[in-house]
Amino acid sequence: MSLKHKFMALSGIMGLLMAIVAIIGYVMASRELNQSVDSELRATISREAMELDGWLREKRAFGEATTNYMTSLNGNFDIMHSKATLGTTMSDKEILEMTGATEDGWWMGYYTGDKTGKRDPRQRPWYKDAKAKAKVFFTDAYVAASTGKLVVSVAAPVKADGQFIGATCVDIALDAITEQVNKLKYHGEGAGIVMEKVAIFSRLPAPVSR
Repeated sequence: MSLKHKFMALSGIMGLLMAIVAIIGYVMASRELNQSVDSELRATISREAMELDGWLREKRAFGEATTNYMTSLNGNFDIMHSKATLGTTMSDKEILEMTGATEDGWWMGYYTGDKTGKRDPRQRPWYKDAKAKAKVFFTDAYVAASTGKLVVSVAAPVKADGQFIGATCVDIALDAITEQVNKLKYHGEGAGIVMEKVAIFSRLPAPVSR
């Protein structure tokens, strides 16, 4: 092989090696960039999810306050069976309704009034679950019988002498939750959507106009 041919072959090999190095460098840089973006995105979601969790805890606190008050009455239905008992939520405009119900069929909504005898609260899923779970919990989305709107609720059992005597239910309109989720952004971009239960959210990039 002549010197010229050897030089051309060597140049070809060097060119191939440089191309391989460039590809490897690009892949590694892309991987590092993706990892950086992924880490930053996770941190952003975590931070904003904590803010959203605080918002939900605030709604939950209203229900717990009413439940604790009704429990403190220890079965005194003369006081318990009144609209005033449910007045802890009146300062929060994002709460659609505050409901109280007891085992004797009493059912009162702070905004919708007395529904006793018109419907049986003991057949409502939130009431049954409050009795079965014996703790404060968030429900799945459902249509509220009191307002006909799609809501997520905070339900809790009311007790007297350690025994279940009723339940409370705070209705949060789903559009209020959606509004909070839509505020989740990544560098001012993207949109949040509710995927399943209240505490589970996903992030999507903002739609592109076509």
